[in-house]
Amino acid sequence: MNKISRIFAALLALLLLAASVPVAFAAGAETYAEAGDTVTLTVPFVGYGADGNVVVNDTDGIIESYDFKFILPNGSASEFVNPTTLAFSDAGATEGTYTLKVTVNLKSTAEAGKSCNVTFNYSVARADGSNDAMITTEKKVVVKAPETTPAPETTVPTPLPSPAPETTAPVPETTAPAPETTAPVVTSPITGTPSEPKPPVSSGSVDYTDLKKQISNAEGLEESKYTADSWKNLESALAAAKAALKSDKQSVVDDAAVALSSAIDALVAIDYSALEAAIERVNTFVEDNRVANKATKLMDALVSATELLTSNDQKSIDEAAAQLNALVDEIEDLINSLSVTETVIKEVEVEVEVEPQDDYCNIKIHYVWPVLFFISLALNLGFIALIVVFVVRRKKNQTDDTPLVDYDIDDAE
Repeated sequence: MNKISRIFAALLALLLLAASVPVAFAAGAETYAEAGDTVTLTVPFVGYGADGNVVVNDTDGIIESYDFKFILPNGSASEFVNPTTLAFSDAGATEGTYTLKVTVNLKSTAEAGKSCNVTFNYSVARADGSNDAMITTEKKVVVKAPETTPAPETTVPTPLPSPAPETTAPVPETTAPAPETTAPVVTSPITGTPSEPKPPVSSGSVDYTDLKKQISNAEGLEESKYTADSWKNLESALAAAKAALKSDKQSVVDDAAVALSSAIDALVAIDYSALEAAIERVNTFVEDNRVANKATKLMDALVSATELLTSNDQKSIDEAAAQLNALVDEIEDLINSLSVTETVIKEVEVEVEVEPQDDYCNIKIHYVWPVLFFISLALNLGFIALIVVFVVRRKKNQTDDTPLVDYDIDDAE
């Protein structure tokens, strides 16, 4: 009886162990990949669809990008319910095999030993429209160190022994024959039979230092700071550089590093100064201009009011309508006040000539001219009188009627 109990207990232990192995494998499934590799994780199941989501936990920062697809039995991908949270939902008409698929692109600079977790949460749909209990499957991606190809083993050939000299008869020549030189024979470790020597494999002497440095510099740049064309060239050079990480030719690695460095130097920075100045001008205009300020408030109120068209809150609807009407009335009043014509009178002092108010001219200069005229006339008349007196006197002196007296000098004696 004890023997049967022991056998039964052993079988039960084996059954429990067999049942626990798949669970442990599903919970701790690990995938190893080198830096820069692309890893595809899949979870297939049979049903009429599923609801759930996928959570990508990259605490070590080894993921460059990832993509999730919910593959239907016909091979097409289902739409996301919420792409931000990677939530999905689909109910098929017939039973089939569905697949949850996540493609993870690892960074080329990911360090060995770092890891990330991808958790699949899904509930399988059945024919009656019900769903099974939520299933959680976690998969882990671990970065492993790049494999280095070991140098080929070189087997030193064993020289063939020289033939022993014959002792039956004297040999006149004592020179031993030269040993035969044969190609080295490599013995297969599996079959134990000789095999042909293989050509030497690269010993991993390629230097990736500069290439990895340029890749790190490119990945540290922000796309929003550069023009689309120059960034597109950088992306092409970066993809080629990552592909060159798997090359065993130094020339290919060096050319990829130089091309990526040139693409980084050729990036054209975007100049936002003009746009920023225009935006600042608009903001200032809206703040300082009463009509623009009211119009901005009207647009905001209009957006809020449009959202209430599907609301069942009557109070909020009435308040939104009153606010819109009040803002429109205020804007109309402002526009009407700005359209009123205002007459501006400006006092200007101008000196003008005034018409005479009496019989005589009231302009002072007009009084001077008559005075000068009479003074000139008096002077002229006086001058004419002097000329006349002078001429008369002269004529009088020339016509003297006094009789001449004949004086005799002798008689006087």
